[in-house]
Amino acid sequence: MSIIFYKITQINEPNEFYIGSCTNFKRRRLQHKKNTTNRTKKSYWNNLYFYIRLKGGWNNFTMSKLYEFICDKDTRKKYEQSFIDLMRPSLNSINVIPSINKPDLTEIIKKLKELNL
Repeated sequence: MSIIFYKITQINEPNEFYIGSCTNFKRRRLQHKKNTTNRTKKSYWNNLYFYIRLKGGWNNFTMSKLYEFICDKDTRKKYEQSFIDLMRPSLNSINVIPSINKPDLTEIIKKLKELNL
């Protein structure tokens, strides 16, 4: 399946960001937005959504694609954790998997550098 790795960044504080992955970018963006504003959702009190509300709401953040490729679910988790380990996002509150058996990110790192991310 095609996996998209993305970054949610506060516009005024670019060092405050979150790394995630999904299969449908538009749907995931909408889910994040709903989770930020819908008090009936359990995730409403998640650290990321609390921080977004604290900093003025979803309009003060951007969600951008970092990388997209085809992989299975297990490989997806490994790559997402590798992105977290590499980029050290301030808004991710948990690891996807323990930082072992990480895939080789040489090509992805090269691409991120080319994109100045």
